[in-house]
Amino acid sequence: EHIEEEKKNINDLFAKTLSIDLNDRLAFVKHLFEEDVNAYERVLSQIVTYESWEEVEVFINEMVKPEYQNWKDKEPIEARFLTILQKSTRMKLIIFLIKKKI
Repeated sequence: EHIEEEKKNINDLFAKTLSIDLNDRLAFVKHLFEEDVNAYERVLSQIVTYESWEEVEVFINEMVKPEYQNWKDKEPIEARFLTILQKSTRMKLIIFLIKKKI
């Protein structure tokens, strides 16, 4: 139970580190998720549960992109989205490692 509680706390912290500014959010919803805010939020909710960047990449490439024509001709906005997610995933790992040392 203690491990589950700690995992929940880490995920809560990660959710707070996943800050996407309004302009980026609007662009991602419009260009990557065909203006479906709920789909965008569902994807982010799923992403915050993963433990590694590799898991996030697999999820995006195998589950998300196929639903949206593999984000064809959206490479610049896709790159921005993935960069933000990757930085946030790294932050989650750093928080996890810091908590382990405490």
